Amino acid sequence: MAILANSEVPTRRVELKLLVDTGATWTWIPEPVLRGIGVTPTFMRRVKLADGRVVQRNAAIALITVGQET
Repeated sequence: MAILANSEVPTRRVELKLLVDTGATWTWIPEPVLRGIGVTPTFMRRVKLADGRVVQRNAAIALITVGQET
């Protein structure tokens, strides 16, 4: 389990079960989950998908805690 928290208001958080992709650079969280803790997009990122496509996605800063590491 992991704790996802709003970086500006860490008390706004949710506990999630996440799947780890060891080759990923960015963490993808469903937008409704982020909005539920008050995280809104603040910038855009271009990302290359596993199938080779390059897409542009909204991005934001959030805190993820697993065990004792954030």
